[in-house]
Amino acid sequence: NLAEKRFVLFQKTINNRLFIVEPVANIAELCNQLGLQDKAVHYFSLSIRKRPEYMKARYGLSGLYADLGFDKNAVREYWEILRLKRMDLYACARVIRSYNDIIVKRKNDGGDATIYIKAREALRVYLRGLASAENSKTVDNYALGRACDDAGDLDAAILAYNKELKGNPRDPLTLLALGNVYFKEKKYDEAIEFYNKTVAAQPGNKKAYFNLGIAHSALHQYSKAVKSYKKVVALDPQDAAGYFNLGFAYENLNLSSEAVFSYGKALVVKPNYYTAYYNLGNVWAKLKNVQKAEQAYRAALRIEPNHIESLMNLSIILFDQKEFKEAKEYCKKAQDLGFSPPKEYLEALRRYGK
Repeated sequence: NLAEKRFVLFQKTINNRLFIVEPVANIAELCNQLGLQDKAVHYFSLSIRKRPEYMKARYGLSGLYADLGFDKNAVREYWEILRLKRMDLYACARVIRSYNDIIVKRKNDGGDATIYIKAREALRVYLRGLASAENSKTVDNYALGRACDDAGDLDAAILAYNKELKGNPRDPLTLLALGNVYFKEKKYDEAIEFYNKTVAAQPGNKKAYFNLGIAHSALHQYSKAVKSYKKVVALDPQDAAGYFNLGFAYENLNLSSEAVFSYGKALVVKPNYYTAYYNLGNVWAKLKNVQKAEQAYRAALRIEPNHIESLMNLSIILFDQKEFKEAKEYCKKAQDLGFSPPKEYLEALRRYGK
């Protein structure tokens, strides 16, 4: 396959020329892709010995150690990155994101993430100390805010971002980041304030308009959400999520034809958008157009056969059309995936699905 061919090519490069760090690190990555983890460790380590400050190899080796369960080695390598980077804030943020990914993966797999949680907490304490200290011209407060945010210390992130805004009150990156922190804290009014400041400073900021729409939706301000999402799709007509969220806002305003149109636009841009088919099915069901609702739910399930909501809604649509046997089949599939239908519906299926 392609990875194996690239492996041979990089190996030839090393054999025919003087030692070059980049091809060696590339070989390490390919070894990892091919399941040759012991060789990957060897080549990453070789790159680091030749060039200790080569971050691509260090990040690769750190992640590989974590994947292999060599947790002390992984944490040691991550701290070595921070030492070499002199606790650079962007490096701190990247290491914290790596810890976050490992912790989530370990928890999902039922493994032990204690050492990574402790390492992340140590970085969090360090960053909070920087954010709480008197402002220093040597500190990049935007980078500090990002690192605190990644570490999950939102109060420290707010401190850092506000320090940055004292020197540059119209910086769109910081305004947007501060809005995002308030959104995470479910302080939607504050989030909206900073998203509005972002678009005032940078009218073409699509991300700010998108997040503004989400914040308005969280407050059930769907008319305002519609205005925000219209800006998103005007700035980028290929933004499928923008059309989807616009459809959702229209749906909540009971503007069914506009919702159908918006979901349709999302599907033109992204034909495998199964949640758009699902929501489209819901709109058709509200309009009592059971045939189009059924078609939409079936389309969603062709893309994602395990979408529980589509399974159940299709089951109900079929039940209403007296297709009891098939309704029972789709309900059973949803149950097999862990969904618990209402007892009344199960009783009706038993009664009519014989």
